[in-house]
Amino acid sequence: MARKRRARYTEEDKGIILNALQENAFEVRKTWRALNDAGHNYGRGRVGELAKKMHTDEDVRARLIATEARVSALEGKLSYMRKLYGDSLKINDNILAAVQSLPKPRPVKIVRSMESQTDTPACCPIADWHIGEVVDEGEMEGFNKFNLAIARARAEYLSRKVADWVSTERHGHVISELHIPIMGDMVSGSIHEELLTYAEFTVPEAAVHASRLIADFISYQTAYFEKIHVHVLKVDNHSRLTMKKGSKRRGTNSWNHVIVELVELMLKDHGIEWHAYDSAKAEIRIGDWTLLADHGDGVTAYMGLPWYGFAREDGREAVKRMRENRPFDDRIRAHWHQAAAGPFGILCGCLCGSTELDAQAGRHSRPYQVSFLVHPKHGWYNFCRWDLSRV
Repeated sequence: MARKRRARYTEEDKGIILNALQENAFEVRKTWRALNDAGHNYGRGRVGELAKKMHTDEDVRARLIATEARVSALEGKLSYMRKLYGDSLKINDNILAAVQSLPKPRPVKIVRSMESQTDTPACCPIADWHIGEVVDEGEMEGFNKFNLAIARARAEYLSRKVADWVSTERHGHVISELHIPIMGDMVSGSIHEELLTYAEFTVPEAAVHASRLIADFISYQTAYFEKIHVHVLKVDNHSRLTMKKGSKRRGTNSWNHVIVELVELMLKDHGIEWHAYDSAKAEIRIGDWTLLADHGDGVTAYMGLPWYGFAREDGREAVKRMRENRPFDDRIRAHWHQAAAGPFGILCGCLCGSTELDAQAGRHSRPYQVSFLVHPKHGWYNFCRWDLSRV
């Protein structure tokens, strides 16, 4: 029997097949049977090949559409970036135009010396000299060393620097007075057994050496000032004669009482005005400004500086003195071996620098002493921190 010749696909046939492909593969077979029943002799394989071809064409078209969408998105981003770049160039042009349009200032004649008519006293606290203590360089990892010879060299250097500083400042200020608060801990003392054991000499000898160094420092400044006020805070930490800190007779039961008497005798002909305080705190009047001073050991701390303790103590003192109409303008402290000025007043540094105890407590400071000027209206300013570590 002669084999029937298979007919060629018409466009209508292709449309029927494609519609079937949109449903599922089962419809392909169903369509093939329907075409055969209608008398169209199509091979089943040809219908499958057409389906595969059309499926591949659909994938290509889908990928092409996705690629076109991606290209369109990138073109949009590129357009946006070009806009941003154009905006930045415009801003840059505006800035450059503004800078270029600034007028050139006229030359000003330099005034070599212009002196204020306001008398601004100078203040140079001396604090924590710790005469008698020996700081071993090996135990400090090389950060510091200290003994009497180093203390003497540092005190002499400080004397010269303060005098030179005031001479410079007088080009713009009237400075006729110097205030020297002696903030305490001038000797190493005997409050700890190890201080006695490893001291360079006995405490009475330390008191004599400290008195001589203090007197030399003050005497040097008398040549530069019309008037010098010395404020002695007798109450401190290292100068007390008892192992345990007490509450009564702290100003007289102290090596500071001996030191100030010796210094006054050495400088009795120098025209110095002395102010000695047996209380733990003292109101030091400098011009029209009142500094509330104390040694600083009344605030306890652990492994560092007690900033919160400073704030609480300042608050208590402010309330107490406000109720008695005895306000103060700022604070001045020693004891913590740090030199600083800020919202909690002034920290006066130390001549000895960091000790083994400081290293153990996580504190470190170079040997600093400080000085500043006091304006009658605006308070202290021109704070200087004298670095004595290279002496």
